[in-house]
Amino acid sequence: MTVASCVKGVARALEDIQVSIAQHLPYQPRPLRLQDRSLPSRSKAWQPTFDLSLDILRGLGGAYDPKNALAPGYVMQTWQVWEQLISLSLRNAFSPSNVQLQSSNKLGTRTQDGVIRALNVFPDAIVTITGTTGVRRLIVDAKYKGHVDRSSQSISNADIYESLAFARATGISEVALVYPRSVKATLSSSDEVGHAVGFGRVVADGVQIRAFELGVCGISGRRGLKRFSDALAKVL
Repeated sequence: MTVASCVKGVARALEDIQVSIAQHLPYQPRPLRLQDRSLPSRSKAWQPTFDLSLDILRGLGGAYDPKNALAPGYVMQTWQVWEQLISLSLRNAFSPSNVQLQSSNKLGTRTQDGVIRALNVFPDAIVTITGTTGVRRLIVDAKYKGHVDRSSQSISNADIYESLAFARATGISEVALVYPRSVKATLSSSDEVGHAVGFGRVVADGVQIRAFELGVCGISGRRGLKRFSDALAKVL
């Protein structure tokens, strides 16, 4: 068997797989009003994201054509998106100068092959909040898994251990764990953006660890990000 025939055989097999998958896709009409546009100067940083969103929407038709696939390659790590959303919201709520992102903090040392190296930890954010009672510093850690995957609402042991490591390395005794609120089968006002609720609290070795859920449904609407940032700031 020649190389060319092998390549043709693989191509036919892939096309059969694509057609089989397409049969399970529901039909979706082409979204309307997908014209290209230039965003105003104050929003120029969002232009690449806006353009990519249009490209993705233009390829979402359920009538899949293996010979003319318009959808671009696109992979999104949801935990990274959640972490970036929390970081952006913190900076919106408390100003960038009061928020340290992914700062390196020494927890101890690690010895390997006779070489001693620093053992560092990297909290998602350290926030300085100035209020009527004085200045507070707390660690904010974006959590995507470990809570919504379980039937009961509780802080996992792994999250507790990680929080204690962050607290010891930074000398900060308050940690806030922020989870996305899971979307229920029937949406209610409590699932919408701007809604935040605490569901757990742990005190260990002088460190207070609190856990919160934040609703994200409707964040793409008018002032959605502002409402999300305000809700996060309020619970902290």
